[in-house]
Amino acid sequence: MRFRFLLVGLVLAQPVQAQVPTRMVSGLVFDSVARGPLSGAIVQVVAVDSAGSARPPRVFSGTTDDRGRYRIAGLPAGKFAIGFQHDALNALGLESPLRAFELERDSGAVVDLAIASGPAVRMQLCGPTVRQEGEAVLTGYVVDKQGATLQGAVVRARWLELALEKNNYHTVTRTVTAVVGEDGRYVACGVTSDDAVAIGVAKAGFRGIVNRISMPVGGAIRQDFHLADSGVVSGAARVAGRVLLADGSALENGRAVIEALRLDVPVRNGDFSFAGLPSGSWVVEARAIGYEPHAALIDVSESRVASLTLMLSERAQVLDAVTVLGKPGGDTKILAGIASRRASSVGSVFLRGNEWLESALDPADVVRGAMGFRYISPEVVLASGCGFAYPPSNEPQPVVAGPPRGRTRMLVVYLNGARVVGGLPELVTAVSMREVLAVETYQDIANAPSEWRTFDACAVIAVWTRRR
Repeated sequence: MRFRFLLVGLVLAQPVQAQVPTRMVSGLVFDSVARGPLSGAIVQVVAVDSAGSARPPRVFSGTTDDRGRYRIAGLPAGKFAIGFQHDALNALGLESPLRAFELERDSGAVVDLAIASGPAVRMQLCGPTVRQEGEAVLTGYVVDKQGATLQGAVVRARWLELALEKNNYHTVTRTVTAVVGEDGRYVACGVTSDDAVAIGVAKAGFRGIVNRISMPVGGAIRQDFHLADSGVVSGAARVAGRVLLADGSALENGRAVIEALRLDVPVRNGDFSFAGLPSGSWVVEARAIGYEPHAALIDVSESRVASLTLMLSERAQVLDAVTVLGKPGGDTKILAGIASRRASSVGSVFLRGNEWLESALDPADVVRGAMGFRYISPEVVLASGCGFAYPPSNEPQPVVAGPPRGRTRMLVVYLNGARVVGGLPELVTAVSMREVLAVETYQDIANAPSEWRTFDACAVIAVWTRRR
């Protein structure tokens, strides 16, 4: 007891200037790929001048705030190494960048840390060989709503470009395909940066995503995708959004649309909201008369209300008023019929202007962007309504559209409303993609239009061609 009081007396007897020196390190952690501060990064500091010591070096740590700033105090004097950890590093396949600094008595240090620039990341992930100058890399994670990795999911980047063959220029479709690995990460090298790129994400049993993204010249972009189960159409997630014009004013009237969920809500005085969404990544598009539509990808979860701001900056080209006399053409009747069927059925519809339809090499290729389908080849497609589940316990046998055999249920194909007896193999030879006006896909016959619910069908693909 007397010893305890003695210690207290010694502490009280010390002068104020004899207190433990204040040594600290602070700074900013910056994401050069995303071009913004990196919040939530774990910054770690370790002594490097304790070699030979029997005791392991002490590790000091801190976390960056919303502005990417950190502060770690209470450090001893000496030499240190500092680095940070974050999911962004893992997604880009990078090691933690390390820096060194030294602290003396009553001293502090400012050390800023950063993820390498986009060109440096592209060089590390893809190497020096590129097909064309300025190509970029797209990378990130593909996971489900619980955050579990979706190994085998496919990420495709598609764009159109001019090619010179035999002294003639023509338009060709370029495609870069990346498959998600065991760690849930994908890397798509060689993506163009000349124009917006159509990005499609597909995984059997999950709702696909189709979005457009602009790539930085010779750089890198990280884009994560959270896929929702294909059978889920509602949930408890919410989105609160705002639509602004180029001058910063709010859009008075318009629409906000999530095509994948068939949701359409009004925009009033710039504000819109969605409720009852499933957790996942969804493409939200703002539309208004007189403006080009603008879309963005947003991640939503039940734990918080997601916020989104869309900018309508490009005015649509307005043509002079004309008066058209005549009866509706064949194309108009087809599109009207599709609109009517969409109101009473659940499936995926691809019209002219859709990225999947525009870049498809054959009619079956379009189903890469459809719910509940898996593309195998131009003649073979799997559908969830035909017993295809993923991941399968055993590799499923492809369901090939063809003539009925007894009461076997199969994928049924229609061309301009007439059944194609030979299925996809016959369809491929009968129609060119230049002729295709629209494609309807219904992965389960129970959700197909009533006129196509035949006893031998388990799923439907309907192709419509232009009328001359």
